[in-house]
Amino acid sequence: MWVLGTIINLNIRNFSRWAKNNEAYAPILISHFYKFLQEKFLELKKDFYQENSPDRQNSLFKPLGDGGLFIFGLKEVPENSPQKNYSEILTIEDKKRIEKIISLICEKIPSQFSHRIIKPLSEAGGRAESLAIGIGISFGILKVIHFDNNKDPKIDFFGNAINLSSRLCNMARPQGIVIDVESLPF
Repeated sequence: MWVLGTIINLNIRNFSRWAKNNEAYAPILISHFYKFLQEKFLELKKDFYQENSPDRQNSLFKPLGDGGLFIFGLKEVPENSPQKNYSEILTIEDKKRIEKIISLICEKIPSQFSHRIIKPLSEAGGRAESLAIGIGISFGILKVIHFDNNKDPKIDFFGNAINLSSRLCNMARPQGIVIDVESLPF
């Protein structure tokens, strides 16, 4: 199955350099960071999907080292021609939901990163003044991959838009957000 989706790649800026000198505090930082990302993902998922939407299953939070990936699948597209531009099948409501999720990410995640991640680390005795978050956002067609592990079904996604969001995230300055506006369907 293929879906249209919004992809958000997040990464802690300066983490590698910082961790080299603060290795004892790195697990504390990552623990708080993953908890923060999981909470933000669930909040955003609740805002993005309607209560009983079947599309809710096409979402994902994936921890990635000193970063994370959020995917919000929106519409299923036909299996036989996934490369076609499907932005015209999105309703005005769909486009408003995409705008809202991007707005919420821009508004909430960078501003709360310092309070939710840096503050607890400082309280534990670690120094983290050089750490910040970078975010890359894109939109595109994604292949949904299903895994069945001992009655614990899991999904993952594959697509160029994921790679693009990662490259955009790498370009983002500390506390910066880079959005591929050309991929957005509005």
